[in-house]
Amino acid sequence: MPLPLANAVFPTFPPPDLFFPIRSRTAEITFRGLISLLKLCPNLYYFDLALDATKLDDLQGDKPGGGVCNRLVKYARLIDSPIGDPDVVARILFDILPELDPLAGPNALLPAPPQNMPPHNMAPQRWNIVRQKMMAFRHATASQI
Repeated sequence: MPLPLANAVFPTFPPPDLFFPIRSRTAEITFRGLISLLKLCPNLYYFDLALDATKLDDLQGDKPGGGVCNRLVKYARLIDSPIGDPDVVARILFDILPELDPLAGPNALLPAPPQNMPPHNMAPQRWNIVRQKMMAFRHATASQI
């Protein structure tokens, strides 16, 4: 079936990854790689990456992103992103992606992957801590204004 005809027949058919989510990607991109991506693509508003949030690459200062900041990305797919220290990860993400909600949209955590899917590498409790810290940072920043 030609694509235009398929779109006419199934105009709101969801993408295949909603039925078959990818939950076994290897996280090879570090925060340094993500910062480079944001620097090279300032108009980026979404990404789907397996980020290795265990390699913090000495990004623990006041401005871990070195001035790189993207306010367009509100949701990003981080499934299969292992995490190290949630406090440091939250500070890095808040510095470079202050509008990001790391557990919203396609990252809404399911209680467990379906039986036919391999388990994902996300550590839900640590990502919950990251989200709570980012929300607290956002609230503190807003109250200072």
